[in-house]
Amino acid sequence: MAVTSTYKPTDNGIHVLIGKYEINNIESIDVMRSIETIPSNFTITLTLSLPDGTTSALDMLNTLDKVTIWSNQTIIHHGVLERKPRRVNSQSLEVAISGRSTIRNIFDCAAQNPGLNITATGLIDLMQQVCTPLRIEGNIIDTRPDSATEQSLTGFNLNMGENVWPVISRAASYEGVIVYDSPQGDFIVSSVNTSSSPVSTLDSNAPILDMDLVEDDSERFATYQVVLQPVSMSSETFDAPVQGIAYDDEIKKLDPYRTKQIINATMNAQGTYSQTLANWTRNRAWARSKVLSVTVAGHTYAPGKIWDVEQMVKIDLPKLNLKDTWIITDASYHYSRDAGEITALRLMHPLGLTPEPIVIAGGVAAVELPNSSANN
Repeated sequence: MAVTSTYKPTDNGIHVLIGKYEINNIESIDVMRSIETIPSNFTITLTLSLPDGTTSALDMLNTLDKVTIWSNQTIIHHGVLERKPRRVNSQSLEVAISGRSTIRNIFDCAAQNPGLNITATGLIDLMQQVCTPLRIEGNIIDTRPDSATEQSLTGFNLNMGENVWPVISRAASYEGVIVYDSPQGDFIVSSVNTSSSPVSTLDSNAPILDMDLVEDDSERFATYQVVLQPVSMSSETFDAPVQGIAYDDEIKKLDPYRTKQIINATMNAQGTYSQTLANWTRNRAWARSKVLSVTVAGHTYAPGKIWDVEQMVKIDLPKLNLKDTWIITDASYHYSRDAGEITALRLMHPLGLTPEPIVIAGGVAAVELPNSSANN
């Protein structure tokens, strides 16, 4: 069915708009969103014929058509149709089309910059400079409480033929923030507020269909040492001085000789930065050693409120011996004609997402690990 450019659903069901057509012959939908793996992407399975005998709208759809998916009158994905396979056999009457967010060009196209360096007043200015030539539709939404403290990026180097995303990613690390895409195709710039209030609670009253907690200590160490990168080595017995040191007491009790050495390659000889880097590395490894995966019924945690990445969630799951407040790193929205709507969430302690404390932005890291019932 053809619709107007101002189309918006009037009910809480699943609605898909591809080009100028609302698609009704949907068998299933998968939308994958992540803070760390971007851009978000989608797969839509269509039936080639409907039960009433009418044919599929597949031939009216074109690659590079814009795709918008709604759930509960909220956009959960705005992207581009990239793949449109055509295959029919006696076993299948379905076809799966797929694509990525409208920001996809920053991953595929080289930065269009005259020269191999950029001078910008800060990260936002740099993003605007490298995204504007690609005609990226989305806005840049800065959620940081202190964005006024942005550092200027003077003579920021580009590599020959480098795509836009690595440029943005490096600049974001210098500013101590993360960048990811929103469901609407905007850029989100965030410093990860670990003190945000939880939006909901996962407990015995939540509509949980499946859950598992994976504990993996393979990346944790008893001791984290930060040493300064030597400029030159005058002898084969050179020992780099330890400038920062942090301990993980849980590992230290069980495997005290397990040590990780981290190179401070910034040439910043101040011990404060090295100590912060040691603390941050320990905290990140500790937080990422425990990951909760939960599948819940529906796409909302409250009427009209969609689950999404970077939301804080209170967790009280005695069967997993877990009681804490964690952050959503991944949210996958699923729909099928048979099973309805479900959401798969991946959560970890928020220290697992705090940006690395690069010198240009200062940066902080907790001196001590927090208490958690998920601890070993």
